[in-house]
Amino acid sequence: MFKLIVLLLSMDITNVFGLPNPNIPPVSDLINGQVPPMTPTLAKEQSLEMSQKIGNMTLYTHRTLRSKGTRAPIHVHPFGGQTCVISGEMTLYMDGEKPAKKVAGECYWMPAVTRMSGVNTGDSDALMFDTFLVDNEDDIWIIVEPNLPFTQKQYNSVLNH
Repeated sequence: MFKLIVLLLSMDITNVFGLPNPNIPPVSDLINGQVPPMTPTLAKEQSLEMSQKIGNMTLYTHRTLRSKGTRAPIHVHPFGGQTCVISGEMTLYMDGEKPAKKVAGECYWMPAVTRMSGVNTGDSDALMFDTFLVDNEDDIWIIVEPNLPFTQKQYNSVLNH
């Protein structure tokens, strides 16, 4: 994981993570026409492990623990990001794609402004490292699932936004 961060810091990562897209999708509880499985909740635990300013951008790495039988609310990332599963199992449900199951040692890419939800489909809590490059003034994620505005605070509270 730390080798990946060092590699990213040595690259022109604005091209790797993409530029933000102002076309945030409308509020909906559907991905690919279906409600994702499990219960949408905040992560069980989350901590900021690293932040590095790079010009007007900041690279964040969070340690996230998601409870068995839960999922992230449907959301988008303005700049995209990456999740690496450390233990357990996560399945990424994302517009336009088939569900992608990842287990310990595997990662998935989350493209910018694409509706998605990370679902703990395993039989135990899942530990992950989430890495995002964002404009210093932007949110890491934007919740687009109805009736879940309180979940917007998951990253904001860790970042003191």
